[in-house]
Amino acid sequence: MPKLDGRRVALRGRVAPDTHTRAVLAARERGLSLSDYLGMLIDRDTEGREITPSLQEELPLTKSA
Repeated sequence: MPKLDGRRVALRGRVAPDTHTRAVLAARERGLSLSDYLGMLIDRDTEGREITPSLQEELPLTKSA
């Protein structure tokens, strides 16, 4: 399980500079932080999916690239 910071965990990734700019602008248009905007997109794209214990075991940050 990733380390909690309050009620959240860190999410790190790299995107092209223009993608970052569009994400920041889209977040601002919605009155959200970039973090909350990314969370909203993930929630929207995974709505209704169950996270099984086996999937949680496969995704710890220690095993990421």
